[in-house]
This record gives sequence, C-alpha cells and structure tokens, in this order.
Amino acid sequence: GAVGIAADAEYVFGTESNGILQAWNLADGTKRWSVDRFQHRKLSAPLVLGRAVVMADETGLVHLVSKQDGSHLNRLNTDGTGVAAAPVVAADFVPGSSSLWLLARDEDGRGAGDMALRWNPPERKVEQRTPLAGMHPFAIAALADGGAFVAGQSRHARIDGSGRAKTVARMGGGANAGMGALAANGDRSLLALAERQQVQLYDASGVALGLPLNPGAPPHDGIFDVAFSADSAFL
Repeated sequence: GAVGIAADAEYVFGTESNGILQAWNLADGTKRWSVDRFQHRKLSAPLVLGRAVVMADETGLVHLVSKQDGSHLNRLNTDGTGVAAAPVVAADFVPGSSSLWLLARDEDGRGAGDMALRWNPPERKVEQRTPLAGMHPFAIAALADGGAFVAGQSRHARIDGSGRAKTVARMGGGANAGMGALAANGDRSLLALAERQQVQLYDASGVALGLPLNPGAPPHDGIFDVAFSADSAFL
C-alpha cells in the first residue's frame, strides 16, 4: 500500500508504486488476492465503493474491480486527464434515472477546479457541470428533483435540477470540518450530514433542521458513516 490504502469491514486494499493492487483480510492480516494487470499505470490510492474497489490512473481511466477476488467489473473513460489523487466517496444515482452525480476533485488539491458532474453512463455523456471552487467537497447525495446536496470542508451547496448551486452554510464549529459522511432517506426529503462529532439534519431544499445533534463525547476520533433506517425513524 505504498501509494494508498482503503478498507471496509472485511478487507484492506492497497495500491503499490508499481501498479500492483493487493487485498488482505482485516481480521487476521492474511493476503486475500493480488492483481498485477495495472503495473506501470501509476494508480491512485484505492476507494471501496459497494462491491467494488475503484482506482484511477495517469491516463484518466477509472478501474473497478471486485473486492472479493480482484476480477474486472468495469472501466470508465474520463476526459483523458491523469488522476493523481484518490477517488472520493462521492457518487449517487439520481432517483428514477440512469444518471448519477459525482464529485471531481482538483488534482493539485487546491480546490480551484473542484466540481460536481451529473453523468449518464449508458450514453457516456456529462449532463451537467457545476463548479465548486474552494469548497473542497467530500460527499454528495442525489435528490428527487434531479439535483444534489454537496458537503464540503468550507461550506455546503444545494444544486438544483438545472445545475445551479446555492451555498448552504456549515453548522457547528470549524473543528468538525473535513471529515464526515452524508446520507439521504428513502424519498430523498431528509438529509443527515455527520461531521466528526455531530450530525446536522437538512430538508431537501438545504435548510438546516434545528441545531446539530451531538451524541456525546465517545472515545473515538469521529463519525465516519451515517445511514437512515428503512422507515427514516432512526439514524
């Protein structure tokens, strides 16, 4: 994992400087599999996304392999620009559509070129591009009107169905910025944004609902994931 690592509840994945991708069992550290077909492609750090491990390379290709055995799942073409940073956990399908919203992070990490893209995979077409300069986004949730809610380190944004973005102020102190997770309930009418030690609820228009929820001061570094129950009654 010299380039970077990622993990879920079962496995740890790492990309090496020579392009080899490896997986280990989280429980005992034993190697699960290794693939060498990406050698010399200058892979990014990996990302675990559902049943896939995702990496990008210097030619702008995004590779998806099975986290179970490393077998090929898919390969996506971008604009041909090399990707040096790790992919962001930031993709969500638009309800009732074949399109999805994704976050594109600036390669140099400064944030000037950060943007949200609504992409149609079957047609290989970008339907919307929404600039998010200086926002340093880290999560996105698609909404019922075709738009999206984006969580960022400096601020958040509500993107409408035509791709226009409206700033949503961050709630809580700056110590919570830069780490967290975003979830939408079943009908996409309610959003929960977890940032380090607190959770803020928003409605679908981006209006904050009450004050941030603080589950106390447990002995951990922060909240790293959040999800609604099926009936939206619990987080």
